[in-house]
Amino acid sequence: MKVANTKFYKLVFWTYIVIISYLAFFPHTSSSIPNIDKVKHCLAFIVFAFLVQKSYKVGNLLTMFYVVLFGAFIEVVQLFIPYRNADIFDLLADVIGGLIAILTKKLITLYMVKNEKLSDLDTR
Repeated sequence: MKVANTKFYKLVFWTYIVIISYLAFFPHTSSSIPNIDKVKHCLAFIVFAFLVQKSYKVGNLLTMFYVVLFGAFIEVVQLFIPYRNADIFDLLADVIGGLIAILTKKLITLYMVKNEKLSDLDTR
């Protein structure tokens, strides 16, 4: 069953890469909300980091490497697209999203371990 789960997450991951790439490289309308694009970058890379870890069972450092690599790739490609702008702050938002994903996973894990220890005490 784990192999099927891993294959499923890899399919979702690569589908997500295609969707994010489309959104990053094709024209879109701008929002009237200031800096909403940074929020979108952050949210997109929270999901990206989660999917990297779920799909490929990599650690936090390698996850952040992939976050930076993919975020930088997007910004470099946007340098050569006339209707898009590369922005270092977009990359920073990507990194913050990756860190949020890792820290959230860590907090959930700590919470679950703590509750497991408490339930062990209750059964004694």
